[in-house]
Amino acid sequence: MQDPPAPSPASMPTPKRDTVLDGLRGVAALVVTFSHFVCAFLPAWLPIYAANPSWIADTPFALLFNGSFPVAIFFVLSGFVIALTSSKLAYPMLLNCGIRYFRLALPACASTIYAWILLKLFASELESARAIIGSPWLAASYGLDLPPFMTAVRDGLVDVFHTGDSAFNNVLWTMKKEFLGSCMIYALYSRPAFRYRLYCLVLGLIATLCVQRFSYTAFFAGALIYETRMRGNHSQYVHACLFLFSLLLGMFTTPFLEHHPALSILNHVPTLVAGDDTMSVWVTLGAIALVYAARHLHFVRKLLMARPAQFLGRISFGLYLTHVPLLYTLFAGMAVSTFLPWSARLVVLFLVYVPVILTMGYIFTRVVDEPSLGALHRLRKWIWPARWLPHQSSPATPPAE
Repeated sequence: MQDPPAPSPASMPTPKRDTVLDGLRGVAALVVTFSHFVCAFLPAWLPIYAANPSWIADTPFALLFNGSFPVAIFFVLSGFVIALTSSKLAYPMLLNCGIRYFRLALPACASTIYAWILLKLFASELESARAIIGSPWLAASYGLDLPPFMTAVRDGLVDVFHTGDSAFNNVLWTMKKEFLGSCMIYALYSRPAFRYRLYCLVLGLIATLCVQRFSYTAFFAGALIYETRMRGNHSQYVHACLFLFSLLLGMFTTPFLEHHPALSILNHVPTLVAGDDTMSVWVTLGAIALVYAARHLHFVRKLLMARPAQFLGRISFGLYLTHVPLLYTLFAGMAVSTFLPWSARLVVLFLVYVPVILTMGYIFTRVVDEPSLGALHRLRKWIWPARWLPHQSSPATPPAE
């Protein structure tokens, strides 16, 4: 039987968004900004920087400055969204991967240029903050030794995808993992009728767990949550327990476990094959459980669908990409230039920090992220008008929430 003709690009439907996960992405991005504020100005709170960290590191408040947990959530969400869109629209894998690269690289490059300008203006303030505050995190950026402008351009377009690191904007370490993890999921969805996809996703999840590449485990898990999302009709009590358990796992960073000898055995599970990653297996499993539970737990859904969480979801990528250069420069200068006592200074600094980063995240979203995303979407449809796949064997896309 002959396939029906492909619809024109203008008439192509778009897979409906899951607004609950949009809100979750926004909240996760906000937690990342809190964690970097603590890294910059309160390193004694963190087991990674202090041999005897503050008591607050042993409380649930630690979830607000454990940066690896929300990043793991990002990876799970990316796996889910890529599975959703790829199962509905048939584009070639190479085209999807190429568009994905530019979707990450264009905003990343804009953020390194923005960071270069701020470092050019505030390099002396950064040097002063390093000397006074003594935060190891502040030492991870260029100061007075700022390289030429084109180095910043190359860093955002090429280097972060090659080395997985950036001295202009340290959150860009995720770009390499985002790109590679996305390509893995695109590969499994490149054939619409691939009957063994679910098995391959399970094998990919197990394999990445065994070699301790937990960032990629999160991608496979996100795609599996998409594939099995209609089979999660358990009671609200079960989902509530899973949600609370996921928050507990979210505290289990490697430094946290090393700081607690009674829990240190968890650092050795799994140990089937030697490997390394930027996240612990427990944080990754916590992120997977949180994404799954948040989609089913009624009160969490209501919070994530509320207007503040949806606004955060809209600006999440811009917020993620712009807050670190502000911390290194403008806020580092403010932290060492006031005559207030240190504790009062940090309170004032934080109260200024939140609205400034939200504003900058919104501006970046409107000026860089949304225009580039729209242009790439049009480019993809112009290069290859996709076939809509309404009879895909995967469960139907849920209605917009």
